Amino acid sequence: MNIFIPDLHSTLTYSFCKAFEEMGCIIYAPIPNKKNPPIMSGGEALLKSAADFRWYGDHYKIPNVRFVEMTDLPDIDIDVIIMADTPLQRSVWRYLLPLFSRKKQVYVVAFCGNEMPRYRWDLVENLLCADEKTWHARGSRVPNALRYFPHVDYENCVFNACSDSNTLITCINQFEKRYPQEAAWAKEIIKKLPAVDHQIIGGLAPYEVATHIQSCAASLHIKHEEGYGYSVIESLAMGRPIIAPRQYIQGRTMARWCIHGESALLFNTTDEAVSLIRNFFEDAELRHHLQTKSAQLIRQIINNEEQNLALKGFINRLQPQKHKSFLNHLLDVRYRHSPQKHPALQVTS
Repeated sequence: MNIFIPDLHSTLTYSFCKAFEEMGCIIYAPIPNKKNPPIMSGGEALLKSAADFRWYGDHYKIPNVRFVEMTDLPDIDIDVIIMADTPLQRSVWRYLLPLFSRKKQVYVVAFCGNEMPRYRWDLVENLLCADEKTWHARGSRVPNALRYFPHVDYENCVFNACSDSNTLITCINQFEKRYPQEAAWAKEIIKKLPAVDHQIIGGLAPYEVATHIQSCAASLHIKHEEGYGYSVIESLAMGRPIIAPRQYIQGRTMARWCIHGESALLFNTTDEAVSLIRNFFEDAELRHHLQTKSAQLIRQIINNEEQNLALKGFINRLQPQKHKSFLNHLLDVRYRHSPQKHPALQVTS
């Protein structure tokens, strides 16, 4: 089976590649280089993402991955397309349209990592859902739906030992630019903790992220739009508990593994955060308990073998996507108001 994944999110794409490798599936993904020109309004995102797509090349060698030019997609025998709600992915749909007129059946899978993506939900036939809110709102309404937690790279995210470092780390890409209010809150907290060092990282290769996380004691994660939380999971896997606002965790998938007093320290106010962090660094017994429990808990909850088995069953139950419905799916609100600008999407039924 040949599967195309337009997403250049390094952690998610790698997770899918590893999961499908055991199933003998071939994964196709766009070559992250500037030969892929800007297409529609999402092309710029592709070029920008390519610079950050650090695991392409020598960082990871996955036998079942094939990187291709987007212009070559119509000539590839694609069976399944896994999409996520990003402008980048919609930017490559124009190259996929010929597949639906030539091939007997191409299955489309919607993936949800963050809460309530902007899908045309009446057209979604197959759903892989990692987000709590989306699952409860939509999971029972989709013909073929799976509550799925993507493959965790435990080989790279190793818990070596407890840490007595005085460093907190925040793994959020473009934290200050994309989340200025959250970044300001983090600065306010750290300002009241002069003995604590705070590092912000983003856009790094997985092995570089792991090195930074291993060198800290815990992760300060203040981000309001987080459904699944890949960097949260990676931090826990390496034995680094999460320190986060309670309101950003409750009711979301992260609440399954961010448990206050076990693998996380959750706060409501700045003063509460300062008190919790200060106590964390002063109490070695508490710190080591949280670090050890974090690594144990995430491995108990997300078992790669169990998730891969469930994914295999999901693939065997794939539901067909109606040709006309899929074209309507492409013509979402982003493009419906100005179709003349996108002639590739002007398809007659």
